[in-house]
Amino acid sequence: MSEQEKDLAQPAAEAEENPVEKADVFDALDRAIIKLMQGDLPLVSHPFKELADEFGISEDKVLRRIEMLRDVKVIRRVGATINHQQAGYTVNVMTAWNAEPREGETRKSALNRVGKTLAANPCVTYCYARHTVSGWEWPVFAMLHAKSEEEMNGAIKQLIQKVGTADVRIMKVVREWKKSSRQYF
Repeated sequence: MSEQEKDLAQPAAEAEENPVEKADVFDALDRAIIKLMQGDLPLVSHPFKELADEFGISEDKVLRRIEMLRDVKVIRRVGATINHQQAGYTVNVMTAWNAEPREGETRKSALNRVGKTLAANPCVTYCYARHTVSGWEWPVFAMLHAKSEEEMNGAIKQLIQKVGTADVRIMKVVREWKKSSRQYF
């Protein structure tokens, strides 16, 4: 770490109790924490100790800063990322679902109903809505992972029943070119 970065970190360490008010204002410690956490953490009992030593602060202060970044929604969550292919989930499909409102239902509530129904299924790893364009009328997308074609077909049949529509487009993953998390710092 350069002397300039250490100088930038010092005021932040002294004022750590003040939450970040704007997400676009990060000091050197914030950037170092985010950089460390967006990659693979060291597989040791105290993964933040080296970073704390680098900044001349306690590991507890680094953990409190992480908590503060989470409280102000800069860090959304901390969790493990599993390589689903290596874990045996080799059948992967993106599905797109129509969300036609039922009687007395608004478009927004139909999107929420379909999205929440899909998201509750354990085969679904992410689910989101997009605006539709002419010629594409399926606004709700869900990525599904299964260990076999049979498991995937069963999950899709179950979802069709629960969502209440067979108006779904199923796009099987045939090749991945890139799979990574966004690196911000």
